[in-house]
Amino acid sequence: MKYYSNYRFPEGSRAFVDVTKPPYCVDNTGHTDCTRTLVRIIDDLRQSTIDGLRYTADLLENHTPEPTKWYASGVRKTKGVIQLTYPIDLVQVPTIYFPAGTYLVSDTLTYTVKCMRNRCYRLNINGTEINWCIRIMGEDRGRTVIKLQDNCPGFGPGGERAVICYMNAEWSNMAMSNYLENITIDTGAGNPAAIGVIFDANNSGSIRHVTIRSSDPDHCGFAGVHVKHDFVSACNVRDLEVDGFEYGLKIEPVRNFASLEDIRLVNQQRAGICVRDTPVSIRQLKFTGDRPGLYINGVAANVVLTASEFTSTGDLYEAIRIVRGCAMISDVTTKGFPLAVCRFWGQQKIPDGYISSYTTHEARTLFDGEARTLGLAVPPLPDVDNGSNETGCCVNDFGAAGDGDHDDTAAIAAAFSSGAEYVWFQPGLYRITSTIEIPATVKHINFSFCDISSGGDVTETKGSSVFRISGDSEKLLFIERLFTFEKCFGLFCMFSHECVRPLYLRDIHTQSCACYRNTVPGSVVYLENVACTIGNHNSPEHRAIPCFDFKGQTVWGHAINPERSRYETVNDGGVMWIHGFKAEQNGTIALTVNGGKTEILGGMCTHGGNDGIPCIENVDSSVSAVFSTGGCGNQVYSVIASETRNGKTRILESKGLPEREAGFFHNVPLYSGIKEK
Repeated sequence: MKYYSNYRFPEGSRAFVDVTKPPYCVDNTGHTDCTRTLVRIIDDLRQSTIDGLRYTADLLENHTPEPTKWYASGVRKTKGVIQLTYPIDLVQVPTIYFPAGTYLVSDTLTYTVKCMRNRCYRLNINGTEINWCIRIMGEDRGRTVIKLQDNCPGFGPGGERAVICYMNAEWSNMAMSNYLENITIDTGAGNPAAIGVIFDANNSGSIRHVTIRSSDPDHCGFAGVHVKHDFVSACNVRDLEVDGFEYGLKIEPVRNFASLEDIRLVNQQRAGICVRDTPVSIRQLKFTGDRPGLYINGVAANVVLTASEFTSTGDLYEAIRIVRGCAMISDVTTKGFPLAVCRFWGQQKIPDGYISSYTTHEARTLFDGEARTLGLAVPPLPDVDNGSNETGCCVNDFGAAGDGDHDDTAAIAAAFSSGAEYVWFQPGLYRITSTIEIPATVKHINFSFCDISSGGDVTETKGSSVFRISGDSEKLLFIERLFTFEKCFGLFCMFSHECVRPLYLRDIHTQSCACYRNTVPGSVVYLENVACTIGNHNSPEHRAIPCFDFKGQTVWGHAINPERSRYETVNDGGVMWIHGFKAEQNGTIALTVNGGKTEILGGMCTHGGNDGIPCIENVDSSVSAVFSTGGCGNQVYSVIASETRNGKTRILESKGLPEREAGFFHNVPLYSGIKEK
């Protein structure tokens, strides 16, 4: 994709730290060990979070704020006790940028600063990790290489160790907005314990356009990507190449999910992808080797595998081995294997060849009709530019301050109406008090992971929006890199789509308001790594607003995270396809009405209320869905699906479905409620 072939950030942007520039001046010739300096860069950027936590703790200790001014659920003082989950102000953390070159390392690149814990007064270590906003990007995937020294101490037999690690504790619920993009990791030769990357993220975060290789002649190394920490809820991997290792990817946690697309694996010594207890969505996997391409062995696993190819270079192992757990497989080709699928150590076998549709467990229907997936024809994500070839401008050049105090509405509106095709932001907190139009002349908006503070008409007018997309156009509008937190809070949405125009939202995270609605049908909407949390989940007014409200749209959702709404997504008479999701706080992941079509290929409904609210609502429409439920304690979804046809409603209860853990949570191998013509 041209967007990542030669990535250059806008001149003057503070959203990036170039590691080769002062004060760090990292060597990119591959001759000097730069581990210590790279770790220092990560620590320096983490320090802003530490400072923010200390500032917030002091603020809470010395004041007794009114509840209306301190609505943040993770920043409060209750009966004199401080509950501190994160800083009151979202920390602006730049992306660590690696220009083309080779960067020699001899140890793990990760943060080492202490006091990275939350949920406790004075940053006591008994809390959970804050490991958010770790963003690493290379200039060019083929020319930007982080190279582990050959025969490196600490990477020998007897343990696993990563070249890049996003998580140093056991778990986190504050690992938002972590990224690894456009880079190659080479684990060298003679490093059998090496892992390319241990990845962790919550709600939003991705590995994208990355190559991980072992340059050992025997392809040794433990894993290309290892996902092992609980509560990971944004393991979104797209366009990944792994060459070598015991496992291309090893994915283990029991909670939440992983979404993998466009994965190419060769020379694995044990398995291409190993899934333990995680719901995993896999699409467009190409595996070549003499071991199983996919190995599933966990009672809580629920794997969706579609549109994939397996090619054998041996004759001993099946393409897909399933020991425990659930799987739904469709449109998969295997070539040269003794078997395509072997389940229960040979008790169930599928011959080598083409698998049109297969489920390990019984598919469920509530009315007459075939139990099947909708099998929607999925287009590729749009090919987008990085802005270097577009006529661009920065909102700050029009007077936007981004300091959280000044009203930046007029300045941002002026930038959008200037005629520039590409509009970008400096990092900061931008105060917006009335809806800003995005006209048809704008093709690309890069928010640089800035934050927004809402006020004025935006917050005072129920049903308003921060941005209004206006002006019919056949030209795609691409909006990326927005991370708004709890100062953009209210009964409004971020983007109101009020025209017919294709839209691509990528790497968008709205923590305290709805993300999207449209008033004019007929557009195509692409979502990639988009998270939305409706402010106060205890407020009926907030819960009544869907995170994503689609009316007559065609929606292609690649890894989404809607939370806290009664209806997380609404498909009113359109087409909606979701590949991987995490929904939270006792809501319905998809309401489909007025003849809409919804296909869900994997994900997690978590923290139900055990009160009959279903995961799926299907009203005279067509829905097929594979997913899992989870949570803590008795946060159970007792009803999986509610389907209404011609005024008659039936429900699918969780009882009787494959159990995941403790008898409370379940896998849904396939629910199918398709309205035939």
